[in-house]
Amino acid sequence: SPVGTATADTVQHFAVAANSGGSGWLVWDDLSARVRAVPLVTPPFGHTRDNSIVLVPRERLAHNVDVVYPGRLPAERLGQAEDLRGLEMALQELLAQRWDLLNAGHGCVGVHADVLFVLGYLGELRHATLHALQQVPAGDFVHDAMSYNWSKAHRDAVADQVIRRLRRRYGRIPGFHQVAATHAQQMYWECQLHYRYEPARAKRPAR
Repeated sequence: SPVGTATADTVQHFAVAANSGGSGWLVWDDLSARVRAVPLVTPPFGHTRDNSIVLVPRERLAHNVDVVYPGRLPAERLGQAEDLRGLEMALQELLAQRWDLLNAGHGCVGVHADVLFVLGYLGELRHATLHALQQVPAGDFVHDAMSYNWSKAHRDAVADQVIRRLRRRYGRIPGFHQVAATHAQQMYWECQLHYRYEPARAKRPAR
């Protein structure tokens, strides 16, 4: 594979020479005892809080795992990303680097179009979620039978509407039926925490 060719040196030991302040160098010794240094970029968020982009300039290769999944939708709960706005910033940071091929950690070798696809998907996911929040009244789920789990029921109702909206464009993308619900559920809380919207009014009074 292109990635296998680009990273032909067998890695025996990794040592991060500088991994603070957003950039640095990743240095390793391979089995031939040669020392190689490559740039390291560390956005504050992504798959994890220590998300890192390793660049191999000579091969124009970027290594950034569990953020982009070339050829399919992101993994469950968007790769367990803690902050979806931070995830978008990390993707923008990845696009700003100089590379032609992406070793994304899972699946196929990626290119810039794969990163743009994820950014577009996140934008549509957010738009669909905010729209659904204005259509599905939370008050309809607040009653004696759901005194403890009304928020989960509202989340799932919003997610169902989001999935119906996204299915028209993304329904045939591998993974949609397995992971789209978890994406919508995670975006539900992101929108509740960080975005303003006009909530839908309850269709019936709470009991």
